Amino acid sequence: MWFRCLFQYDKASLEKDNDKNVLWINANGKKLPFRNNSFNSLYMTLVIHQIQNREEALRDIYRVLKINGRVVILTNSHARLKRHLLSHFPGVIKKDLERLPTISTIKKIMKSIGFLQIEYEPIEYNECISRDEFIDRVQNKYISTLTLFNEKEFQRRFKIFKNKILEKYGDEIIRHSGFDFVIGIK
Repeated sequence: MWFRCLFQYDKASLEKDNDKNVLWINANGKKLPFRNNSFNSLYMTLVIHQIQNREEALRDIYRVLKINGRVVILTNSHARLKRHLLSHFPGVIKKDLERLPTISTIKKIMKSIGFLQIEYEPIEYNECISRDEFIDRVQNKYISTLTLFNEKEFQRRFKIFKNKILEKYGDEIIRHSGFDFVIGIK
């Protein structure tokens, strides 16, 4: 059985997911509703930057992990952010650098909590995407950072972004992408 915890209630996500093998639990990330030593693994996808008190949340994750259990945190390193295509969107990278903790910060918190082994695994890949599709994704605010601008600011910045993308790239863009995994073993 898979558990998917919602740390902020998102009715739309619940309505979209028809998978009967997923048990949805609306829970506080700093006080998970599970007994000590309950899980072999926990996985977080692009959420660590949304948590205000990361140490408290990671401490509770540590509590519910079994001995030799693993937490896998998928995030983006600061170096990766700086190379992202969204660097053409004024202000996005600055906001992300402020919001996302560095890999070393995550590792330091995990070590202070007591994780015995902490690993870092960057995964790199190239993706071909049509220029127009990428522009559409950005216009539809496909990442949470884009929602942090009020609509007037977003539209002003989007216009600058779109012009830069149209000037710099042809019909297709080779996007150098990937993710960064921080893995902690209890």
